[in-house]
Amino acid sequence: MNTRLQSVLLLISTLFVGIILGFLINGQFVKMRFAQHREMFKNPEKRLEIILDKSGLDDKKTQLIRPVLQSHFEKMHNISQQHRAEFRGQMSQLKEELLNYLSEEEVKKLGKEMRMFRKGRKHDHKGGSPHPPRP
Repeated sequence: MNTRLQSVLLLISTLFVGIILGFLINGQFVKMRFAQHREMFKNPEKRLEIILDKSGLDDKKTQLIRPVLQSHFEKMHNISQQHRAEFRGQMSQLKEELLNYLSEEEVKKLGKEMRMFRKGRKHDHKGGSPHPPRP
């Protein structure tokens, strides 16, 4: 085989391996970051520690505001948990009511679209535009 062709093939294969490795490594970083954020929001004490560590306040001020932040973070965490429970209940009630009018498959499809909309994903509307026309 020609040495020039070998060099080109080696370069292309090296680039391909680099792209694959970069994709996999980036996926692991993203996964770790999501896990960290998930843990932070599940545990108000951990969230408080992260915020205080990144605040740059001295130890004296940190000790002064810690009880205030702790109290409010616990209250906000309880409100968030209560809201999630109410939301789940409301969604279950909606599904039960929709089953009077739609089949199980149609309700699942509608639920999938609602989740995508709630997550902020763009949808393909009439005309191919990712956004609906404004009135």
